[in-house]
Order: sequence, then C-alpha cells, then structure tokens
Amino acid sequence: MFCSVPLKELESSLDPCYFFRINRTYIVNRNFISHWKSGEKGRISVFINRDAHASVLPINEDILSVNKSISLIVSSSRSAKFKKWISKKKSK
Repeated sequence: MFCSVPLKELESSLDPCYFFRINRTYIVNRNFISHWKSGEKGRISVFINRDAHASVLPINEDILSVNKSISLIVSSSRSAKFKKWISKKKSK
C-alpha cells in the first residue's frame, strides 16, 4: 500500500492501541501480528499473518504460496517500546 502522507503524520492519526511504528518504513497493526521474537543487536522480528500482508503489502505471490507469514524488523531503538506496547491489552 502506498501513501503520500509522511509516516510521522500518519502515525499521529492512528490509534496507538492498535498501531505501532516499528521502523522508518513500517507501521504495524497489532491485530495482524501472529508472533514476534527477539533477534540480534536488540532488534525484534515481527511476523505478520499471511492473510493480512496478502492484501496490504506489495509481496510477490510466489513468496506467499511458500510462507505463512512475513517477517519485519523492529529497529533496536524502538524494541523496548514495542515490547511494552505489545504486552498491553487492547483497550477497545
């Protein structure tokens, strides 16, 4: 999905209970995160459900037929905030 609005502006308009900016490129919706795991150098890998990224991210269909999820990296500078955010219960 392409957007002409800067991510910082888009991020401020989204509900922070559901959306989190994981790095300079992506904002994720907690409803579509299947799981996550800690990685190297303080980074975190976030796995997005296949059904979610099939309709949102521009991913090659051949990749989708093999993988059930796609991994995105949470930057090390946002990892601690991500862990705190993902551990909170949904308020709505």
